[in-house]
Amino acid sequence: AVTVTGWLYCWGDNSGGQRGPGDHQSSSTPRMNLLMDGNEAVAVGGYHACALRSAGAVHCWGRNSYGQLGDGTAISRTMGGAPVLRDADDSLRARVIVAGYDHSCALGQDGEVFCWGANHVGQVGRLGSSESEIYANQVDLPQRAVAVTAGAYHSCALLSGGNIYCWGMNDHGQLGDGTFEGGAEPRQVEFPAETLVGSAIDVAAGWAHTCAITRAEYNIRRTLCW
Repeated sequence: AVTVTGWLYCWGDNSGGQRGPGDHQSSSTPRMNLLMDGNEAVAVGGYHACALRSAGAVHCWGRNSYGQLGDGTAISRTMGGAPVLRDADDSLRARVIVAGYDHSCALGQDGEVFCWGANHVGQVGRLGSSESEIYANQVDLPQRAVAVTAGAYHSCALLSGGNIYCWGMNDHGQLGDGTFEGGAEPRQVEFPAETLVGSAIDVAAGWAHTCAITRAEYNIRRTLCW
């Protein structure tokens, strides 16, 4: 949780250092991270967490076996949070941060989508490779994004035109493209024409499913899941 004054509190399991106090002890009550003030938002994955800091900086901590901290290493961290890097010299600036099981994504200041961490089923969106991504990888999308979400092993972005694109694992159809074939290449969610759903206005990903809210004529809104 982030307080109105910008302090960060975490509680629960800490086996990967995801609670961030410098030890691996679990806690049944919220504990303040004294090294992390000035926070605006927080996202938690399986065994890692990321905070959106003032001016858009992103810092992550916890388990880093697959580069899910995005700091250019595979070294886990329990104190504070290392900055997410686009490469070795350029820190990521974002306005939204989300976390999957062992990957993370962010919405950039100009509508770009960046992901990092485990990529064995394409959830980071890096084409041509299934290797883990230790730096923030920009996902190739046809338009700027206005929202991003991360499931356990897939990711989705809501684009400015109202379309949703997803990538990663698709064993249960969570990418919504009418197939069960996954991969790193983003593919457009295909809403059934007969539902007259209009344009999407929000999207959220679960472990192996995804839901969206759409708006059609006369401001009729529907919730669809796949």
